[in-house]
Amino acid sequence: MSETKITRESLVTLHYEVLLADNTVVDSTFAGEPMQFRMGDGQLLPNLEDCLLGLPVGEQTRILIPASEGFGYRTTEAIQNMPRSDFPPDLVPKPQQIIEFQTPTGESVPGMVLEVTDEIVRVDFNHPLAGHDIQFIVHILDVKNPQDEGEDDEEEV
Repeated sequence: MSETKITRESLVTLHYEVLLADNTVVDSTFAGEPMQFRMGDGQLLPNLEDCLLGLPVGEQTRILIPASEGFGYRTTEAIQNMPRSDFPPDLVPKPQQIIEFQTPTGESVPGMVLEVTDEIVRVDFNHPLAGHDIQFIVHILDVKNPQDEGEDDEEEV
């Protein structure tokens, strides 16, 4: 039996850890449930998916993604002043609070409150990892490929 490797059609189960350049852990699944996703479903950055291609089950590796290929750079255009009156009366925004906003198309977008006055709420819509080089540590736990599933079906007949 050949070693199963990640392809563009794979269903992948893995543990991961996301770290900043100074080794601050941003997110990790190692202490809990692993992540499962299908390649190309949008759960991971396309550049990270490209780095996973060809990795076999059992592989453990560190992948470095520069800001330019990850979440991009911070922009001043992503910082918006919003009228305080646009917020529901029962919501009292506070600096460093993350609030989920709806775009005109219905998409949910998180924004971090930077400043609050009686008239204005200043919100940063930059991705929290924008401007950061990031490291992904991955441990590939399982890989299922469509052609493998077909072989299993043939063996069961």
